[in-house]
Amino acid sequence: MPKMCPAAEAGIDINESLQEIVDKRIYEKDYEEITSYFQKERVEYDEAIGVIDKIIHSKMFV
Repeated sequence: MPKMCPAAEAGIDINESLQEIVDKRIYEKDYEEITSYFQKERVEYDEAIGVIDKIIHSKMFV
């Protein structure tokens, strides 16, 4: 059963916030410049951000 994210403020739509991250590619520059440096095996940004899209569509957060 989906649950509200306990770390989120009341009234925040987690799925909407996550969708904005995906749509606007908010973390792409950081991912390419910093996160990818620490990866043992390269994972492209689109593949990594795709996981967030799966979370949104799973309706994990209501």
